[in-house]
Amino acid sequence: MKIKIKDTEFELRYSMRMFINYEAIIGKSLEPTDLQNYTNFIALFFSCVVASASYHKIQLGLTYEDFINWLDDNGGELILLQFGEWYMNITKANADLIIERTTQEGRKETGKKS
Repeated sequence: MKIKIKDTEFELRYSMRMFINYEAIIGKSLEPTDLQNYTNFIALFFSCVVASASYHKIQLGLTYEDFINWLDDNGGELILLQFGEWYMNITKANADLIIERTTQEGRKETGKKS
């Protein structure tokens, strides 16, 4: 998902840094039920933006308050829906890969071939 903040466009990345940033903001690891409220969902989005900017070596100088203002000024509801869709697609793809890998490893252990 591409995002444009402070006249800078860059691609969001799903990364460990995103989750580390989230933990620093919220004070605990992300749980699936955490994303059922705006505070945690926006914190995850902000964490992803900051982590992605860092990866791309972009200095946004973006505070959490700046980010909330940016959402308010740029159709936050639609942007949050787009981020939610992007995030869910990535987590589903990752889950599918884990299931596939686990299945393949199970076959190797039992000597079965697909």
